[in-house]
Formats: sequence, structure tokens, C-alpha cells
Amino acid sequence: MAVDDAGNGAAPGGTSTKFAGLVTFNLPSLEANKFESTELDQKKADGTTPDGYERELPTGTVKIGQVKGELHYTKANYLRLQKLIAARGYTFVLTSPDDLSASPTATLLTTTFSGFVSKIDDLKFEKGNPVSIPFEFTVQSQPAYT
Repeated sequence: MAVDDAGNGAAPGGTSTKFAGLVTFNLPSLEANKFESTELDQKKADGTTPDGYERELPTGTVKIGQVKGELHYTKANYLRLQKLIAARGYTFVLTSPDDLSASPTATLLTTTFSGFVSKIDDLKFEKGNPVSIPFEFTVQSQPAYT
């Protein structure tokens, strides 16, 4: 996972820099928006008796979900996320692990989108256990999958 903030929360458009200590991340979910199009006098497909079931149609727009993830806690990671919260215009790049295809070379999916950090969850410091930083990004544009 990388973002174009030069690794320190600087203005967008800097060097695209990976986060150190990434534990997990999700790709954004995609959901087709829909609306109910039921008519009171609608007939079945064959034109005979009334059809009492709801019909739904897509609106033509797709809702993009949040991107969630976790990083190992370091002061640098935490301060970087703090600088990115609510700051729009950054380009995020998510690169999946190898898809385990039969190909002799790794096949990686790269997802690129503009967005902003929308949530840094609370941190739990517990003796003897590693600390991670849960976070969420909001996607602002259609992701590009390559």
C-alpha cells in the first residue's frame, strides 16, 4: 500500500511511498445502487396474471466502499496517518499479493484511486502484545484495476 505523500504526509503529488509494517488491507467493495420499479398493475413476463413481486433496477451508479486496513504501530506510521486524515487529493495504490496462478511469474493486481484517510481507530497498548493501527480510507473516484 502506497500513497503519494513522500512518506510523511506532505502535499499530494509527491513521491509515492509504501507504508512500512502493513498487516492487512481490503480492496474497496463495489455495490450496484438500485431502486424499486414495481408497478401496481404489472403483469408477469408472459402478460397474464398480476405479478405481486417487487422489481428492482440498477441506477447506473456504483457505490464504492471503504478501504480498511491495519499497520504495525510505529510513531512514524501514526503521525503519517494523522497528517492524511481528511486531506483530499492523494493517490492510493494497493498491490495484492500473487494470485497463485499457474504462471511462472507473480500476477499482481494493482488498484489505484484518489481518496483520503477517513478514520484512525483507537490504539490499544497492551503489555506483551504487538500494537496495530486500524484505519479506513474513503475512495473518491472510480478505482483503476491493472
